[in-house]
Amino acid sequence: GLFTSPHLMDVRERVRINGEMLSVEAFNTHFWHVHDTLSAAPSIEAMPGYFRFLTCVAFDVFCKADIDVVVLEVGLGGRLDATNIVPNPVVCGVTSLGLDHTNVLGDTIEE
Repeated sequence: GLFTSPHLMDVRERVRINGEMLSVEAFNTHFWHVHDTLSAAPSIEAMPGYFRFLTCVAFDVFCKADIDVVVLEVGLGGRLDATNIVPNPVVCGVTSLGLDHTNVLGDTIEE
């Protein structure tokens, strides 16, 4: 499985199995399953933001497809990143760090 961000043309580019995007029907099935599950949960006060919601959709896809290996691209990173729910990742890769998402994270590496 592969989960990346952002997409260029179609949101389904973010979630792939064996290199292939999900069909529109499969994506919609997982999207609405996650939406309905979260909507029905009494402990959820608000729907998660866009990236976190799509992360939930990706995990739903991967769990139901019985995936052996998943490559997850983090969102903003850090301890509150949506992908941190993976308890024991086998391998982690780090690329060079730049000044992305400065509107959220700050204008310097130190921030």
